[in-house]
Amino acid sequence: MKKVTEVLRDEHCLIARAAACLDRVADEVLATDDLRVVVALDLLEFFEDFADGAHQEKEERHLFPALLRLGLAKHRVFELLDDHENEREALRSMWRNLEGAACGDPLSLDDFVRFAVEYAADQRRHADKENHVLLPLVEELMDADTERRVLAGFREIDSKLPRKTRAHYVALVQRAARRLGSQIAPRGVTSARRGAARGGYRPSATLRPRGSSRGARS
Repeated sequence: MKKVTEVLRDEHCLIARAAACLDRVADEVLATDDLRVVVALDLLEFFEDFADGAHQEKEERHLFPALLRLGLAKHRVFELLDDHENEREALRSMWRNLEGAACGDPLSLDDFVRFAVEYAADQRRHADKENHVLLPLVEELMDADTERRVLAGFREIDSKLPRKTRAHYVALVQRAARRLGSQIAPRGVTSARRGAARGGYRPSATLRPRGSSRGARS
């Protein structure tokens, strides 16, 4: 059976691949003023049901409460919850602009691209933060009984996915990558036309549990 950290790292990898696909969709709109509607729909379904749905629910309902009980300060968890809400708001904005963008409305296309770029960058930063800081803390703090309870909660959430199986959401990302071209790396190359730099998360001590003097792992 996979450990909690292995489950979440695997999901972060899948989400990063989907974010790279979303970057490619945005780049194509910038280059052609045309949106790949079917690909966009697949990606938004994945982000809504899996990334901002099941994945975040696992953290919010099971992982974060367990870590709080093990000594992680509340404000550290609030930082991660703020990330989740920012991602959900950007996703809602993409959905609001999707119909107009699909019809070629210039303002809707511009807004869709803006929120797509923001969302993909937010997902990458959040995954980096969790992979480099939070998950090492999980490995350090979580005992076997707590891990079993958290994993049971994860399985319950997976059983209630709208399309029932995780394989469906993996297939959505794979299908999007095939339609966009096979060379979709987990981290997309930033388009110079966006005019924005996108550095990864730099680990800090902000997520250390109360009373810990050890530096953040990288």
